[in-house]
Amino acid sequence: MAISGLVLTLEADASAAQGALITLASDSRVEVGERFGHRLAILTETGSPREDRALWDELHSIEGVLQVELAFVHLDNLQHIAASPCLAQGACDTTCSGESHA
Repeated sequence: MAISGLVLTLEADASAAQGALITLASDSRVEVGERFGHRLAILTETGSPREDRALWDELHSIEGVLQVELAFVHLDNLQHIAASPCLAQGACDTTCSGESHA
């Protein structure tokens, strides 16, 4: 599971910003938080880090959203990565020494 706290910058155009809010509110993976002018706090929950990253890309493509900034992320169930010897060497991204961690 991946939980992310994001801050979106919405367009100054009220109609575009409202359209983005409607789109966000209809997505079950997104919880809409406080809005401060053109900035909007949201919380997202997905099944994996890969799904989380795909959602960030989707958020970037919503009409009315200018920018997506990451405030925090919590990744659950990553024991297979934590147990990897290459992580201790600081060399692990998603693969190392032919060993896949994705």
